[in-house]
Amino acid sequence: MIVWLASYPRSGNTFCRSILNHYFGKQSCSIYGDPNDIGANAELGALVGHKAGAWDGLDLDEFRSSSEHFYIKTHELPDATFSDKDLVFYIIRDGRDACVSYLRYSRKVAGHDDLPLQDVLRGAVQFGLWGNHVLRWHQAGHPRIHQFRFEDITAQPEAFADELSDILSLKRSKKPFPEFAKFQKAAPSFFGSGETGTHKTIFSAADAALFKMYNGTAMRLARYAAGGLAEGELKAYDVFCQHLSTVLQLERTVSQSQQEIATLRSARTELQRELAGAATKIEFLEQQCDTLACNYEALLDRHNTVRRYTGLAAFQRVLAQFRSRP
Repeated sequence: MIVWLASYPRSGNTFCRSILNHYFGKQSCSIYGDPNDIGANAELGALVGHKAGAWDGLDLDEFRSSSEHFYIKTHELPDATFSDKDLVFYIIRDGRDACVSYLRYSRKVAGHDDLPLQDVLRGAVQFGLWGNHVLRWHQAGHPRIHQFRFEDITAQPEAFADELSDILSLKRSKKPFPEFAKFQKAAPSFFGSGETGTHKTIFSAADAALFKMYNGTAMRLARYAAGGLAEGELKAYDVFCQHLSTVLQLERTVSQSQQEIATLRSARTELQRELAGAATKIEFLEQQCDTLACNYEALLDRHNTVRRYTGLAAFQRVLAQFRSRP
């Protein structure tokens, strides 16, 4: 059986995997393979229980037909990949903290040093808008989904392990869960503070307003913000998210086109530089050819002259010798 560990990035997926590994001895894999972070760090991989392998190496049909549990990390939206027969653990985190952590990871691990916070808040990143992720999994209506909060599972890992024990019908270890500092030491770039409310020291008033504009409905849907949902608000937010996804896709297409144009222009400039250099070289070679031709003509004329005079002198010597004979 497959147990999906689903979440928006930086929402507690790695912590959930670590719980499964520590309390139940269960390894988990990632549909991404995680070759640049968890998969590249043996110490962290051991703490998390990371099982190497990429998406194209996962046989989902075989996993589903097995009585064994296969735990798979994903940040994707619900689609036909997820079967009603699968279990889903959806881990959710306050969107503001998730965005701050996503920004930190993108800059320190993924190499996107110039990524602005505003792009994360409005979903102009690989995994899209936090609010859209929450909405889609809410709408999925998966029959076997269990939702857990980052804030709860990190504060009380043993209580979370007890919940998993009941759901999975597995006996858990009683060993104390490792201190968070151990994870930070293993991968200081990967882990931030691990605390809640980190956005409070990062967000400006404008950032908070921008986040609310794009994610406010989802915050109330997930009960991270006070207030209920107005009639028809969820449907309107659904339309908004779909429209936003289209706009962001167009932005990415335009950006890629601009990069391709810039690359082509650079290549054209380089070719023009090479052509100019070739033209200069051709001109130089033509001048050399003209000089060599002139030199050749002069040498040929000199050669003919020498031949002419050298032949006459030889004849005069022979004639003189002939005349001197008795």
